[in-house]
Amino acid sequence: SITLLRRMQREEHLILICGSNQKLEQRMRARFGRDARVTILGSVSNMPVYLHACDIIYTKPGGLTSTESLVKNIPIVHTAPIPGCETANLHFFGARHLSVSSKHLAKQVQLGKALIENDSLREQMSEAQRRERKPEAAMQIVSLLERLVSHE
Repeated sequence: SITLLRRMQREEHLILICGSNQKLEQRMRARFGRDARVTILGSVSNMPVYLHACDIIYTKPGGLTSTESLVKNIPIVHTAPIPGCETANLHFFGARHLSVSSKHLAKQVQLGKALIENDSLREQMSEAQRRERKPEAAMQIVSLLERLVSHE
């Protein structure tokens, strides 16, 4: 995180959303709470608003935030996954060029910076995201469930 802050431009702002991870939130407040370029939050109820404001998102490859970012066409840098589903998500997104990732923080910062600075790289990811996203998936699932229920 310090590496990222060192590379940030004056007009850039970092929002850290820690979710329900109170330990992480406390560590981030202790480390960055006095930096005016950083906003630290716990759980938020208006995540779509924050996603809309993103130029780039750093997130673990969990299903919800990764999918929301994909549908909203936000460049994604995936951080280290929790073994299991997140590892599968990381491979899925990476194989389709929907995100970039690294286990190493310095490389994650470098990848994010490249996405911000390189229009061609960002557009390639954006194109892949537009090709692969399924914004109508929730409605298709509801329709399928309704058909299944009506056949019982």
